[in-house]
Amino acid sequence: MSTKQILGYVTTYQIRKELEDLVINDLLGPAAGPGEEVDERSVRDRYLVGMLAPQKVSEEMVTPAGEGEEEFPPTGYDDSTEGGTGNTEDGTHEADAPKGMNLFPSSFGMTFSVDKSAKEIQITARWGHYRKEPSESIKRVDTGDPKRVWKRTQIEATSEPVPLKKGTLEKWIPSSEFPDVWVQGLVRQSGETWIVTLFLVNGQKALKKEQDRNWLFQPELLAESPGGSSIFCRRMPFHDSSNLDLGHEERRNEMLYRRHVEFAVGHGVSVHWEQKEGETDRAFRVMTRVIPAYEVPLTDQPTLDDIPDLSRLELDMKNLSQLAEDEFEKRLGPIVSIYSDWIEGEKAKIGDSAEGLGEFQDAAGMVIGDCEKTRDRIQAGIRLLSNPKNDRARRAFRFMNEAMWKQRIHTLHSERVRRGLPSTLEEVDEPKNRSWRPFQLAFILINLPSLSDASYWMRSVRAPAWIRE
Repeated sequence: MSTKQILGYVTTYQIRKELEDLVINDLLGPAAGPGEEVDERSVRDRYLVGMLAPQKVSEEMVTPAGEGEEEFPPTGYDDSTEGGTGNTEDGTHEADAPKGMNLFPSSFGMTFSVDKSAKEIQITARWGHYRKEPSESIKRVDTGDPKRVWKRTQIEATSEPVPLKKGTLEKWIPSSEFPDVWVQGLVRQSGETWIVTLFLVNGQKALKKEQDRNWLFQPELLAESPGGSSIFCRRMPFHDSSNLDLGHEERRNEMLYRRHVEFAVGHGVSVHWEQKEGETDRAFRVMTRVIPAYEVPLTDQPTLDDIPDLSRLELDMKNLSQLAEDEFEKRLGPIVSIYSDWIEGEKAKIGDSAEGLGEFQDAAGMVIGDCEKTRDRIQAGIRLLSNPKNDRARRAFRFMNEAMWKQRIHTLHSERVRRGLPSTLEEVDEPKNRSWRPFQLAFILINLPSLSDASYWMRSVRAPAWIRE
């Protein structure tokens, strides 16, 4: 009797993507597809995010523009984290936004940078419109007649090419069926780039009945080049990255993330961009994203193939719990030499033009200095364990490793037993199940001197001079 294969092989990434899609569909929708039917009292009861209210709902909480007066950013926009304070004419800062207690935004938008050589952009707006209609599949229990449900219609339109020139963009209405839903924008010039801000605005009035008809669900705003070329460039920060008055932490972050290009910033919404293969400093499309997502690359410990000298470093908890007094320097010392070699390699990068560190010399120097201090603290921890006078610290280090070794082994053994697998402590008691990662052991060694001597920090190289004195 032959067996039929029901499930095919899928990767963990495919499973995660499917779960992610299920969560997004459940929170944002449309869960049952573009033409779905929602059999609930209100669509707002079904979905939790991605809704733009009729503007009159928002205007109760903010001050509206004067009669016949164009307002930018639009009424109802509220984003307390994005308001700028600079001159909007030169494009160095975002325009100030009303700071109202707005629980029901009627608009969202994004700001992005376009290369000065670009002459025009194209805008796409889309959202879901729900209205009460007889269902095609759901019947009333009492009469058997079609039940009235919320029926979804996908609204989507792409504008004609929009010329890039300084000033307010002409208001664009994506659908003639919804004349009170529009896209408005502002173009500014900053150096060799255009700074463009776009907003999707729901200017409809609130209804007394079937209110969800005038709400926008699953809204999205998208901008691209009419020809599909990569015209979107790095969005410059609001400050001069070479400003030495910035805090040390901010300067370091500027340096560490110098290759992570930001092409747009959202107003009341997140943003996403798409790039062509091989391009890192340009994007061909930017768009709003109600539920942001970012894949964080996996970081794992180096292997012996990466750093052969790791074979000389003792990472086995069992062995570390039994080290003799004269073995600590030999078995732990390699971590200092390995780290020193890495520091020297990083130093060499500072003068390499390909690394892009020209404006970050000060931050790079600070980071290297901190690395050297950390290396010295690791060395101090090893010397502490090697010193014949510090038997108490040595015994504590051994006891800690013994406790961790036995805890790891008992945990793995218990887990196998719970799964109904045959297991003994001896079977799981092997080096791969009881070894530190190098950074974990380094962290322990860094902190040993200050744990064993309360005055150590006062005398260490990290303490300010006025304290050491």
